[in-house]
Amino acid sequence: QFGGEACSALVAAMTNPKYAGVVVIIAGYPGEISDMLDTNPGMKSRFQHFIEFPDWTPNDCVDFFTKRVAEKGFEMKDDAKSIVQDGFAQLVKMSGWGNARDVDDVWKAGMRERASRVVDLPSDSAQIRSLIAADIGPAIDEKVKAREMGSASVPSRPPTWTEGASVPSLPLDTQFSPHLHQRDKDVPLTEEAEAARAQPAPVELESFVQLENQASQEAIVDYSCSGCGSLNGGEGMMEEARDEGVPDNIWAELQIAKEEEYQREAARQMELQRLEEERKRIEAEHAAEQERLQQIAEEQARQEALRRAREAYEAQLRQQREAEERRRDEERKKQAIQEALRRISPCPAGFQWYQCGTGWRCGGGSHFVSDAELNRNFTQ
Repeated sequence: QFGGEACSALVAAMTNPKYAGVVVIIAGYPGEISDMLDTNPGMKSRFQHFIEFPDWTPNDCVDFFTKRVAEKGFEMKDDAKSIVQDGFAQLVKMSGWGNARDVDDVWKAGMRERASRVVDLPSDSAQIRSLIAADIGPAIDEKVKAREMGSASVPSRPPTWTEGASVPSLPLDTQFSPHLHQRDKDVPLTEEAEAARAQPAPVELESFVQLENQASQEAIVDYSCSGCGSLNGGEGMMEEARDEGVPDNIWAELQIAKEEEYQREAARQMELQRLEEERKRIEAEHAAEQERLQQIAEEQARQEALRRAREAYEAQLRQQREAEERRRDEERKKQAIQEALRRISPCPAGFQWYQCGTGWRCGGGSHFVSDAELNRNFTQ
């Protein structure tokens, strides 16, 4: 809403000499960046260096996905690999492609599909640690459908188990039946499935405990978070005991929620660290500016002191010159008086004349000239 004002403020700051040493970096998708630069005539001309980071290729996506599978201790079957390759080849060409973020979304969606698939399998089944086409396919289709519908972005929180169409919410007294995990809505449920829905059978205690132990083991291995040390004393994994009576699908959903919360907490910690570093940078810049202003003030004070000292010196020098000039004037006047006295009453001895009373007397004392006589001779 205030994008134009923000751009105008940014241009004003870029042209202000106060920020001459500041480097301005803007980042975003090429189209949006171009639109932003076009909002202000003076903005585009002030950005001269452009660095474009290319989108991931399908091979980049597959490599990232494959490494994630290996890190989590899973095995991806050949049919799943083919779907991953073809799916990312399609997704990278679609509008709104988010590179690593979308690959991560596909991974999480695939894990949800796998969890619903293996929920009824025994704990020693080899399928538990495998990713197959039935896991990856729906995850890819979900992302493709979101892009085709013109979604600007996929929601950051994946659909919960109770919200998803593939896995209905199950009460505690409902038997875990394969019919209830049927994914194809177009295929009608069998009579056995309808009967299972109509009359849910109680869960056998042994089977429930076995599934609970299986899911607990999966929760520790599958949904560990390498970045959640701040939430668990630096251990990097939250090992919380599973409450008695919690169904496997709810427990698996909870582990996903925990991992997402750990990631959000890690992001918050990183943001706090960034804000702290930003605060330190601002304080350092303020301190540097204060020091610069202090130096300017000290220099100005020094220059002012020098100016005052120079003015005082020049004033004293003028006074000294004036005093010397007065002394020279007095000396010239004295010499003129002596010459006048010699002309009026020459002293045979040539003595100096001295002012005595109302006139002048020679150094020998026998000759005297009054002030009136002297003045008459000066005015002639």
